[in-house]
Amino acid sequence: MSAGAEIQPADPAARRLASAGAEIQPADPAARRLALTIVVVIGALGLVPIIWLRNTLDTISELRHTDPLEATRMMLAVSRLLGAATAVVCFATAIWLGWLGLRMKRAERFPLPNARVVRDTPVLTGAAARRQARIALVFASAVSSCRCSSCALHLCSPRGRVDRTGSTDELDCADELERTDESNSWESR
Repeated sequence: MSAGAEIQPADPAARRLASAGAEIQPADPAARRLALTIVVVIGALGLVPIIWLRNTLDTISELRHTDPLEATRMMLAVSRLLGAATAVVCFATAIWLGWLGLRMKRAERFPLPNARVVRDTPVLTGAAARRQARIALVFASAVSSCRCSSCALHLCSPRGRVDRTGSTDELDCADELERTDESNSWESR
């Protein structure tokens, strides 16, 4: 390769844009390795709650026949825990997207200057960068508002199962669960 020749991007779309004169932010190999590591670690750690949830649901299923009230309490506890975990993830994502969108809006450039990208990325400036910033801000507000409304619905819902009379008494709910379970069991069909 001659000393004056430029290195072409590996991505075909980025190569076309580079040949058209668009600025390309080159991929950072360290960022690629970091992104791959993060995906593998999150995937491995994601198996832990899946296995825990499966075991817990099996326990609840077995308890449903012997102690329906305890099964109901455990199911409510699991749903609250899952709700809290998804709230944390959603709000963290919304905060990050909002922070990124505001920085892109101020810089009027995407990707941000000196950002480490995992692939050769065409640089957007001006109106195109502002559009990307608006998209990030809209997604941030959508994620946070959807999660807020979900939390509000969860907090406003009755704490037990409502029977036909409108009672939410846990003992009534357990009796109703038992009656429903007996009438819907596969063995009785």
